[in-house]
Amino acid sequence: MALYALDSEGVVSADEAPDRGQYWCLECNSPVQVRQGQRRRHFYHVKTSPSCRLYSKSEDHLLLQLEIKNLFAKEEIHLERPFVSIGRLADACWERCKIVFEIQCSQLSASEARSRIHDYASVGYSVVWLLDDRLFNRRILRPGELQLRQHLCYYVKFRRTTRSFFYDQFEVFQGNRRLKRGSRLSVQLPAPRQMPRSLPDRLPQQILNRIHHSRLFFQGDLIHKALLSQRVRPLAIAMQNWRFIEDSTPQDPTPTLWQSWRKRVFIEPLCRLFEYFLDSIESDR
Repeated sequence: MALYALDSEGVVSADEAPDRGQYWCLECNSPVQVRQGQRRRHFYHVKTSPSCRLYSKSEDHLLLQLEIKNLFAKEEIHLERPFVSIGRLADACWERCKIVFEIQCSQLSASEARSRIHDYASVGYSVVWLLDDRLFNRRILRPGELQLRQHLCYYVKFRRTTRSFFYDQFEVFQGNRRLKRGSRLSVQLPAPRQMPRSLPDRLPQQILNRIHHSRLFFQGDLIHKALLSQRVRPLAIAMQNWRFIEDSTPQDPTPTLWQSWRKRVFIEPLCRLFEYFLDSIESDR
């Protein structure tokens, strides 16, 4: 699904495109047609195109794109903005601040995440990842999730009837497991800030990792809270607690051959089944 496509005169939106017309996908250039979905008019591919990101995009994904656009002043955000030189199509692009918002409602490998970050950086843009928490932010990390959380990456609580909620959180990992999640911190996407030169001492490692990988942060996120901790005592105490939790997290010892075999053959399949069951319960809440 897509909100925009090409016609004989250029780019056209689904809202303005006549039902009977010739249109082509912005990414793969395959024929597309316009139709009214359950909640949004959009373009769809006439033939299957599994390698095209727009082909597999869901209607919820489109609605999140529109929500992001509505957070900003008129004409500030451009949806499905093509970057021809790097062969990318941004979900939402903030030209003035050189920021690309990438919504992730499906699995993503760590290598693809690194590739997108590198490609956009090569043309001077920072990537802000928005992960749908119906798939991400679970006990077992999804592929690429740990990689993304070291960059500008937040979660989104999608809501169909009201405005969705974009948030950050403190968390503790051990391998591919999330051991602890902190409270949800509301992130203001229209309020980016440049990283200051001076930072508080002894910050939690997850905040230091993000500072190392980014020149920006956003009002309300973990980095913003860390900077406020210099003058807000409750936040300073929270930073101390977070550091203590990180330092207290046990690391897996080096397993013996028997332990490795038992874990791979018996324990891990059972854990995956149990985690799937727990995630299904969480999704139904």
